[in-house]
Amino acid sequence: MTRRGLLQLGAFSTVAASLPFSKLAIAQAAAPRHFFLHILMSGGVDGSYLFDARSLRMTDKGRHANYLHKNSVRSIPVGVDAARIEMEGSNGTKALRTSLVNPLMAHWPDFSVVNGVLMSKDADGHGQNARYATTNQSNEGFDSFLPMVGEQSGFPIESVLFGFFPDGATPGANFSKSIQFRGTEANGIGRALANGPKIEENSALIRHIQERQLANAQGSGMFSQGSKKLHAALRSAPSLSTALQRATGTADPSTVDVLASLAIVFDYFRSGVTSAATLVYNRDPILDVHGADSATGPQMELIGGSLGSGSSTTAPGVTQNLATVFELLKTTRVNPNDPQSPSFFDVTTVCIHTEFARTMVSAAFFGGDVGNTGTDHNPLSNTVILAGNGIRGGLILGESDCTDVDDAGNILNVSGAHFAREGTTNNMALRKVMGKPFDFATMKARSDLPATFQATDYLNFSSVANTVMDIFAIDRQLQFRVGGNQAPILTSLRKPIQTIPG
Repeated sequence: MTRRGLLQLGAFSTVAASLPFSKLAIAQAAAPRHFFLHILMSGGVDGSYLFDARSLRMTDKGRHANYLHKNSVRSIPVGVDAARIEMEGSNGTKALRTSLVNPLMAHWPDFSVVNGVLMSKDADGHGQNARYATTNQSNEGFDSFLPMVGEQSGFPIESVLFGFFPDGATPGANFSKSIQFRGTEANGIGRALANGPKIEENSALIRHIQERQLANAQGSGMFSQGSKKLHAALRSAPSLSTALQRATGTADPSTVDVLASLAIVFDYFRSGVTSAATLVYNRDPILDVHGADSATGPQMELIGGSLGSGSSTTAPGVTQNLATVFELLKTTRVNPNDPQSPSFFDVTTVCIHTEFARTMVSAAFFGGDVGNTGTDHNPLSNTVILAGNGIRGGLILGESDCTDVDDAGNILNVSGAHFAREGTTNNMALRKVMGKPFDFATMKARSDLPATFQATDYLNFSSVANTVMDIFAIDRQLQFRVGGNQAPILTSLRKPIQTIPG
């Protein structure tokens, strides 16, 4: 075995030290399979180039940076003067999109779009908002919903994380039964285990170790709690080893990270290693350009690939790769040898999002070329894509504000709550779009303009997370809260789930 193989096995040994006791054969027989795929687009993707575009009038009046539009003050030539495209969900809600999402539209209406989603109200860092999405808190030390979802299957690993949360953020306090990889580090682990030494459960040595672990686990302190976890890990090690040995797939290191990792995810889902996976699609720092921006071309190429304005690249961009994810989910069968087997799209709930939206212009912009400014972090709004098992496709939920201006360039219909969140009373100083207040009874954005900010008036990411947890039948009392109560579930998105036998 190579040194790399030993390191990979060592990573699994670390996880095994805290795995619960669970015989895989029993878990598979008892729990039907239903999977969760979570994709975090790291870097802060600007939703105005996706499904939450702004009026071109906003750019012409100098209020919104737009690298796809030739406006009266822009001096940089572009290849496409792209008009915004109106789309309408089956629920009647409309949104503006750009040509950069054309690849994804090949899969519409199989997914739904949620706009105007509020992220952390306390912090605007990449890692803080990525953590907020999974734990409902921007600070460390709180449980993530990702292992909660995976725990429902009874598989030995609760969740797998491919990649790293931005800014070195920890994904949650309850990840001790999960494992983290770089994209292709999982390659060959199953084969290495199959060729390595076997664990003899009934040997005198193993029985002696288990007895000592149980004796040390009798108290209530941290040492005793650790001994309980070690005992459970040793009991479950054979079932984990068996599941991993069935996972023989490999990831192509030459493929973009999100696609390389997806091959391993399918293999782990099939083999009973885990039922929940997170792929970090890392496109920071090129997307995260704050100042006067000479990289507008590469930024657009990164989002749209060859679709980017004036693009000279033939490499696929973010939206093209996400379209490939959908294609692979739809065309890859859970049982590749059974033509009647459901596809992974049929039995997998999919959630795709970024840490936050972007500001309309950067803080470094002072009346210069609005087509040549960077953008800053904006946790007051976000766009989320939901699809697959348990999700009704073809819907658009939520809206953001700052969609039009008057002749003087003042942004229209801005609430007092928005001014308060940005900390200004000057319309010309507004740089962030913000989600509109949301009516959870009608599942529609509200038209009123609240004078003060109350988090419960808005569609927070906690409602997205709770909708996923509802699909996986996680106790309502364990779900995320806003304003002291559980955040409302997005009921119009829900449909009956499909499972396959364990």
